[in-house]
Amino acid sequence: MEALKILVTMPNGEIFNTFFNDELKSKLQEIGEVIWNDSTAQYTKSQLCEKIKDIDICVTGWGTPTFDEEVLSYANKLRLIAHTGGSVRPYVTDAVYDRGIRVVSGNEVFAESVAESVIAYALASLRDIPRYSGT
Repeated sequence: MEALKILVTMPNGEIFNTFFNDELKSKLQEIGEVIWNDSTAQYTKSQLCEKIKDIDICVTGWGTPTFDEEVLSYANKLRLIAHTGGSVRPYVTDAVYDRGIRVVSGNEVFAESVAESVIAYALASLRDIPRYSGT
């Protein structure tokens, strides 16, 4: 059986490092052949079209180009889009689902901390806490 080909679109930098430490990179490489975005910039749409050919799994992040008909026309083997953020709405079109490509995101992981933050910010605002910060 041929090894899975995994494309990670997230560019090198601070955000990448919060998601991919050495242990997680090793685990991902155990699953298949990983193609990393070695630049510090997000792929352009044309770069994604070029890179997505023969890819089974694409790991995306904030700023990834949208998987529209044009991109999908190059995605001859794509079976899964794994988004490291919450909502996939800016990145995934109906065409993805029409092709039977599975989509997962970090929604469940982030939901609780986002809700807690919203409550904390609202309470801080109601109590005018920033006024007491001394800055």
